[in-house]
Amino acid sequence: MLLIRRIWHPPTLHAGRVLPQEPRAAFVVQASRLQGVGGSICVHLRYLRFLRGRAGVDLVSRISYLAGRVGGRIQRSYTEAEGETMQLQLMSWPEVERYLEESVGVMVPIGATEQHGPTGLIGTDAICAETLARRAGELADALVGPTLTIGMSEHHMRFPGSVTLRPTTLISVVRDVILALARHGFRRVFFVNGHGGNTASINAAFFEAYTEAPRLLADGDDLRCLNSEWWSMPSAERLSVELFGDRDGDHATASEVSVAAAAYPEIVKTAQLADEPAPTTRLFGPADFRRRYPEGRMGSHPELASVEAGTRITEAVAADLAEEYKGFLTEE
Repeated sequence: MLLIRRIWHPPTLHAGRVLPQEPRAAFVVQASRLQGVGGSICVHLRYLRFLRGRAGVDLVSRISYLAGRVGGRIQRSYTEAEGETMQLQLMSWPEVERYLEESVGVMVPIGATEQHGPTGLIGTDAICAETLARRAGELADALVGPTLTIGMSEHHMRFPGSVTLRPTTLISVVRDVILALARHGFRRVFFVNGHGGNTASINAAFFEAYTEAPRLLADGDDLRCLNSEWWSMPSAERLSVELFGDRDGDHATASEVSVAAAAYPEIVKTAQLADEPAPTTRLFGPADFRRRYPEGRMGSHPELASVEAGTRITEAVAADLAEEYKGFLTEE
């Protein structure tokens, strides 16, 4: 008999499909009969997914083929790995209730769905926020809420695929999420922000929540929120210079494209870019943005991005975020 057990971080939903977290996920193939000898095979999920994407062969088909080669049959079981992220959407209400007995803190990733130049994924901002929040959540033993994937991206709307909320709509969404969490007992809401265009609306939403919380909750005055922008973390600024010098830029940066590449190494994209990007200047409406930045990048060189750089940035920035979160929980 062949038992395939996946040691995993809980899956996340992107573009309508469930994707496993990497790089800590792996399939462990345990065979009671492998050419007459009991044993096991461990193949990292990253490389299986990479092969699937390149060869166009479904992952399950590959594992089924392997099972056939060793004369076994597949039985799937899923177990939780130690140190996995606590994700709100993958918990039951009694589990959340038990968590609230120990902590009133929660991380909320927030990003955007907008163009990131010819090589950057449209979901880059949301992917970065989610990836960093989940890793920081592991380090800080924090619950991580669902990612808010659409932000204020009006200035990118001349690039196909970009999706935006009005600033007032985003304010309402963020305020309502905060108050919903507060009604259950969360009192420290830590946003991991992946998009600078969200900043004004997030901060405005905080004060709307502070105004309304005392009317809803007996201890509503104790509610506190923090907007942490990952690119401003000390390690992010240090690694930006170390890895990319003065060529990181301000949008479609090599740093953010690297973090997204580390999260999804099988879909790294390439394109012919202009020799030099348009320098960063003022921002106005979408037509003006497209005129100033025809490729969608602002002073950046995303061709310098790499999975390796993204992995370094993710680990370092997540550690900074975890420390900031823990300080936020204990701050007087």
